[in-house]
Amino acid sequence: MDSNPYQSPKPTDDTSRGPVKVKVYGLFPLTRNAYLALQVILAVVMIAIMVMLRPEIAKSGSTFQFIDEYFFLIIGGILALELIETVVMLSKYKKAEQEQKNSDS
Repeated sequence: MDSNPYQSPKPTDDTSRGPVKVKVYGLFPLTRNAYLALQVILAVVMIAIMVMLRPEIAKSGSTFQFIDEYFFLIIGGILALELIETVVMLSKYKKAEQEQKNSDS
């Protein structure tokens, strides 16, 4: 009998090779959880910018009237583009996970 009762069992699921990493922006290999954490942080920062800077821009009477008038539209557009990027990246993660699962079989 060569099995050791104190030895941890071998993993039986498809995570035995570790989490899938996909290059974000073609530069940084990130796991899905790291990418989602990065996206949440970015969204919180963008919303904080929206909340904190808008009153300052309204008070300042700056020469950048375009930014003053379309501030929420600009920030909302950036958030919409980030949402589209997140959907595309999640599909890349799904495809990479399927490829890893198929290569393990």
